Amino acid sequence: MSNFHPKANVIFTYHKDLQRSCDFYERILGLKLAVDQGWCKIYQMTPHSFIGLVDGEHGTHKPNEIKPVIIGFVVSDLDGIYAHLQANGVTIFKPLKQHDAIGVRGFMAFDPEGYTLEFEDFLDASRNVVIREMLAKV
Repeated sequence: MSNFHPKANVIFTYHKDLQRSCDFYERILGLKLAVDQGWCKIYQMTPHSFIGLVDGEHGTHKPNEIKPVIIGFVVSDLDGIYAHLQANGVTIFKPLKQHDAIGVRGFMAFDPEGYTLEFEDFLDASRNVVIREMLAKV
């Protein structure tokens, strides 16, 4: 499909306590609110990627205790972000570690609704050449 050229992407997640989640993404992660639709708040993660937090009483899906998704953030200052999240009482469930087998360094935490957040950086490894070149352009 040669005509498929998305301008951006939005990941939508569904929340029981929308205000608590919005506070986390704004205050703790420092994301900027891009669109306020009332029961859906869309935050900018990168210049062309967004996360939409949806009130569980509205939208296509309902909140569920099972969260089979990981919201990944490729970042440069892993140590600083790790310390910041710890200082703000965010639950870290996989500590900061280098994973040579897959070529990343990172850690995992939970947002207030139990969504897994992965913070990582791609190591200088042969398997990461393409993505590192892409990220260098950002």
